[in-house]
Amino acid sequence: MTTYAYQIQAFQVDFQRKATMTTIGNYLLQTAGQDADRRGFGLDFMLPNNRAWVLARFSIRMDQYPGPQDIIKIQTWIHDIGALMSTRKFNILNEAEQKIGEASSSWVAMDLKSRRPLRLSSFLKPDYIQEQPGHQLPPPPKLTYKERYYTSKDFRVVYS
Repeated sequence: MTTYAYQIQAFQVDFQRKATMTTIGNYLLQTAGQDADRRGFGLDFMLPNNRAWVLARFSIRMDQYPGPQDIIKIQTWIHDIGALMSTRKFNILNEAEQKIGEASSSWVAMDLKSRRPLRLSSFLKPDYIQEQPGHQLPPPPKLTYKERYYTSKDFRVVYS
């Protein structure tokens, strides 16, 4: 598990002086990228080999939102490596190292030429997997497809 620290800036908060979910999500994605690069399977390795990571699923749960100038620390680790999809988890801590949120993401590695998913065993090692006790957010669920969606109200949009 690796920890990365960030300071929330004034432009990253809403009118209640709380960091926006977009800000939290951006820091989580930045953390995932930095950690993957540090381990040798980030974009620095992927792009020259015509590969890229694609975020397939993402879930975030926050118990408390940081404010401007607050320091947050994000811990990350690889929870699971499947045949085609990997799960990365995160703990979000305040400056006092108290957990204020957690997240889970699922990633697919794609071949940029063929546009097909890659087998992760070709470049990810099983010893990358780490368990973190106390992390309770399950991996993001697969979205279900509904045959037919029903609208409850139609809106007509016009230029004025």
